[in-house]
Amino acid sequence: LDLIIDDGLHTPEANGKTLSVFLPALSTRGVYVVEDILPEWEYLWGKLAATLAPRYTTQVFPSRVMGEVAPRVIASGIVVITRARL
Repeated sequence: LDLIIDDGLHTPEANGKTLSVFLPALSTRGVYVVEDILPEWEYLWGKLAATLAPRYTTQVFPSRVMGEVAPRVIASGIVVITRARL
């Protein structure tokens, strides 16, 4: 798959299950996006990024950063995962 967007239940459990099923299907140039990450769960994505490296590159855009981009619209963070070029 070239693009995967997780717009599911917005809980760590649901995100983890979705990730475990779909991440292996991500193409070498694919992008996996998890949106609507609540601030209280953002630390988990930092831990996951360390677990996925070096095979995947994970960028966490926390809610405070996203709020600076669109303060009236965005109150949650996003994560973008791509396959690392090894």
